[in-house]
Amino acid sequence: NRFILYVYLMVQNTDIQVQLTVLDSDGAALDPASIDDYEFYVYRMSGNDKILLATYKKSNTGLYGITYDAVGDTYTIIINRELTSITPNGKIYIETLFQLVDASFIDGVRSFSSTHNFITTLSTSASPESML
Repeated sequence: NRFILYVYLMVQNTDIQVQLTVLDSDGAALDPASIDDYEFYVYRMSGNDKILLATYKKSNTGLYGITYDAVGDTYTIIINRELTSITPNGKIYIETLFQLVDASFIDGVRSFSSTHNFITTLSTSASPESML
């Protein structure tokens, strides 16, 4: 399975929209009917350690929810300005976890994940205290 990310420039104190498309091995978007659950983890690296910044879940609503667009087959999250204002500058990554309905696996779902998917480099704001 492959992931395609659509990301914009990321600067502290801004809301950043991240769009993710999940493709099967043939390059087609995963059938939503085959997806049981999914979660996204946004993190940065500190040496060899992943520092979790935010967790987005299918079951969440609001600030840490995931919006699915059936027309574009995309998953969208918002990395909010309160989070970016306290995150040190540097590279930001996303890890994804999907569970597909598959009776031959434990509990009838097959899990797969992808990690170390680069989102963007967070730049320091010229006005780090400004939250408008």
